[in-house]
Amino acid sequence: MVVIWNIALKEIKSNLRDRRSFLFMLAFPIVLILILGTALSGMFDSNIKIGEIKVLYQDNNGGGFSTYFEKVTEEVAKSDIIFTKNSSNLDGQEEVKQNRYDAFVELSPNGVQVYGSNLTSIQSTIVQGVMSTVVDKYNAGTEITKVNPAAIQLLAGNNNSTYIKETSLHSPNKPGAMDYYALATTASTALYGAISALYLLRGERNNHTADRLLAAPISITQIVIGKILGAFVIQSLFVLIVILVTKYAYNANWGDHIGVIIAIYLSQVLLAISFGIGLSYMTKSDEGARSIVMIVVQVLSFIGGAYFAIDPTKDQIVNIVAHLSPITWVRLAATKIIYTGDVLAALPAIGFNIGIAAILLLIAIFSMRKREGI
Repeated sequence: MVVIWNIALKEIKSNLRDRRSFLFMLAFPIVLILILGTALSGMFDSNIKIGEIKVLYQDNNGGGFSTYFEKVTEEVAKSDIIFTKNSSNLDGQEEVKQNRYDAFVELSPNGVQVYGSNLTSIQSTIVQGVMSTVVDKYNAGTEITKVNPAAIQLLAGNNNSTYIKETSLHSPNKPGAMDYYALATTASTALYGAISALYLLRGERNNHTADRLLAAPISITQIVIGKILGAFVIQSLFVLIVILVTKYAYNANWGDHIGVIIAIYLSQVLLAISFGIGLSYMTKSDEGARSIVMIVVQVLSFIGGAYFAIDPTKDQIVNIVAHLSPITWVRLAATKIIYTGDVLAALPAIGFNIGIAAILLLIAIFSMRKREGI
């Protein structure tokens, strides 16, 4: 065990001496999270403000519905839906086309017609919903008063009437821009550990020190475990620093189960190191290996949502592609833990990461045996 720790300590010191790589692994994600979290904050704003809705209406009804409708317009005005009576004989449809009004409502003995505009489709839809509620309530009240005239107050448009009902399909407790990019970019940072892992064993061969290690009274297994342990410690340090900076400097929400979330990210660090080691035995040249790692990490970061927000639930194809990236597994698991308290969501993500890491390490071990060296 002492031998393994000494090898790991040597690996940690070597990484810390490489100041350029050290600063890159820290500065890049921290700055990127700040830029993306600030610049794209509007995409995560769930408070959509529509503003005042202007409606022109023409009353050709002249009956009881007109009286009822006048009272309704007073009530909905409290919700910033302003009905203006067409007393100047304006062409209502043309007024909507010219974007002077969001909708035009025509009352007639045969019913109610609502004309909307494609330019203000949300406002038009709201007006249609309001008018549908008004007409349905009036018709229901009319039928009731035929049986029970004392219930005529149903047509009075009292203050307790509800013409607009808001229903939230998503919990308001969800990540903002800084929260999202803290989760996603930190996962991407963990993947970058594959770059340095390329040279854990390959570097010994390139520097012609592999034979010296093999000649030492230590086993290949101890060498490999020590190097993996050293790389794991230094890459985990990068991830932990990014988490702490985003939590305390950027006020990103990491929830109440941060220990479980850190375990998920550390399992991804192990996956990245295993990928780097495995790839070092599957490629011949340093340039080829590094190019493959950079391409794979960038693609996985892209489809995993490290650079722009991805909602896998909106499209089946997007869902399939997004789940090819371990960033998606980690990000979604962390999101569930933070915002729903589902700690068990960590198990699939950790299981996938460790399982794939084990396969990649087996590939490396098999290759070492074929080489009869490191």
